[in-house]
Amino acid sequence: MGGIVLWDIDGTLLRSRAIGVQAFTRAVERATGAVWTPRRLDFGGRTDPEIATLIMNDAGVADASLVPAVLEALVVAYDELADDLRAAVEVLPGVAAALAELAALDAIQTVVTGNLRPVAEAKLGAAGIADRLEVDLGGYGSDHRERAELVRLALGRVAAGVGRTHDAREVWVVGDTPRDLACARDNGVRCALIATGTYDVDQLSGLGADLVLTDLHEVDQLLTAISG
Repeated sequence: MGGIVLWDIDGTLLRSRAIGVQAFTRAVERATGAVWTPRRLDFGGRTDPEIATLIMNDAGVADASLVPAVLEALVVAYDELADDLRAAVEVLPGVAAALAELAALDAIQTVVTGNLRPVAEAKLGAAGIADRLEVDLGGYGSDHRERAELVRLALGRVAAGVGRTHDAREVWVVGDTPRDLACARDNGVRCALIATGTYDVDQLSGLGADLVLTDLHEVDQLLTAISG
């Protein structure tokens, strides 16, 4: 068996540049009436409900009961920005080969992502890689606010979907932020960190991940680790 691989999306599989910021800006304004002036906040590895809360607070909106409305508006905003997303999305280096070679090893590949499921599907579809992943088995920001819970949910779905339980040693979270590592460790599973997001190799090294790679051009190291 080729193991179970739980891929992060943004910064790991693909990059969609400023589309997420545009979508959240529209969603917050529509749902709350507040205008958010985009600026750098700590979004890396967070779920969409967490990001919505951060942006609302930054825009001066403290009413947490509005978060569900913002998330509903976010899905609509991504629908509206579909053409822009297709034009902006970039599959990151080595990703296509990594997905193909893991499939050849019979790895079960799905996602654990902070994105709401419709948003995740929009991004993966725009990137042309949705069919490489068992998206029904994934964990999404629409399932739970806490990322560690998404790993638990995904592993439950994998067990139900393929009819077998998993050994923690054969499960890998592959992401690009310290929060990806944290959610893996919270579930007792392994983690590979890829320096294709906002953190470089030096920042990711020494955090305690099982593997740190510059990008997925170094796929042989990932394959060896997962299949071993």
